[in-house]
Amino acid sequence: MPTIIIALPDQLGGIAALNHNLVEYSSFRERVKLKIILYRDTTWTTPLFGEPFTWGETVRFEFSRLENRYAVLKRFSQLIGDGEGALVCNDNLELEAESIYPTGKRIYSIIHDFYNLKLAIQHYNSIDVFIAHSKLFHQVMMSSNPVANNFYYLPHGVFIPEWKEKTAEGKLGIAFIGRLVEAKGVMKLYEINELLKKKKTGTEWTIIGGGELKELLQQQWKNETNVIFCSPATKKNLLEIIQKCHLFVLPTAFEGSPVSILEAMSCGLVPLVSDLPGGIQEVVTSDLGFKLDGDDPLQFADCIEQLNDNRELLNKMSLSAYSVVKEKYNINATADKYFSLFNGYRSLPGKSRQAKISIGSMLDKKFIPNWVVKMVRRSLHSQKPMLSK
Repeated sequence: MPTIIIALPDQLGGIAALNHNLVEYSSFRERVKLKIILYRDTTWTTPLFGEPFTWGETVRFEFSRLENRYAVLKRFSQLIGDGEGALVCNDNLELEAESIYPTGKRIYSIIHDFYNLKLAIQHYNSIDVFIAHSKLFHQVMMSSNPVANNFYYLPHGVFIPEWKEKTAEGKLGIAFIGRLVEAKGVMKLYEINELLKKKKTGTEWTIIGGGELKELLQQQWKNETNVIFCSPATKKNLLEIIQKCHLFVLPTAFEGSPVSILEAMSCGLVPLVSDLPGGIQEVVTSDLGFKLDGDDPLQFADCIEQLNDNRELLNKMSLSAYSVVKEKYNINATADKYFSLFNGYRSLPGKSRQAKISIGSMLDKKFIPNWVVKMVRRSLHSQKPMLSK
């Protein structure tokens, strides 16, 4: 039976959600042997990805940035194992491991954003298949080698719930879904709310997610009665919550794979998002949402006011958002396109792994014992406060 290994960081976010959707809605359960490797640096403070994968083997791999990077990569490579199969890569660790300690797997790299594009260039000689779910990144890869036959454009998808009409009167329900970190623009939500209060536009906010800024956000909103914070345990719970909302607001400075946008649109929410290159510009068209300056809360407040005052337009855009996602981004169709590609690894000629990449810092060397590197780095780390005085 064909073996497919999917490696990804164990943290809440669009990349984990995308991979989870692909796995959960694939029809390949009886046709392939699947292993999911969720890896995590013990120093990360980001929330864990909480939803379980309901088929295949799930393995968790922990490491520390204090370790010798070569020791980490060697352990990771041993976890992947030798022999034929497909290794699906989402980040740097697995690409580094395969470059330094090749396992014989065919390597599939999913290009989510500009960071992954940089990785694809760095590890070009190790990657067999490049997959972009945004036309932008697919075009960039194709421009580098127009005759290549290993660049694929595969939109990802989300579950499509049944359509539910939105309430035509009353306060607008506004949802934010994502990691509660600075880059996602969460600190601007309060500013938008303040502007809406001045405009006397009634709203009810639902801020969904976890992250390092959660306590600060709750403190910021402590005197507001029109907000709730929540972290739904399952995708079903998430959809039940956001189906009651009208708008999805995301003043983010960075967005690669807009899973949260698609999930919101699948529930008929009109997206108001930062105008960023990549998936956002392809998904959010003028007939179903607004692409705005993420650094300008007033633009968001003005659009919300406009939709509040024109509920007919709101309903029209809501239905358009739902219809587009149902037609183009239905996970029941898109998941199998990914797995069909993964399952074809045996037909790939493979590449000679010729790693020419820089690994770590001066302490990261194959010949230096891991315990020595950890001891030195712990010592240096403990001295940092003293050195800064």
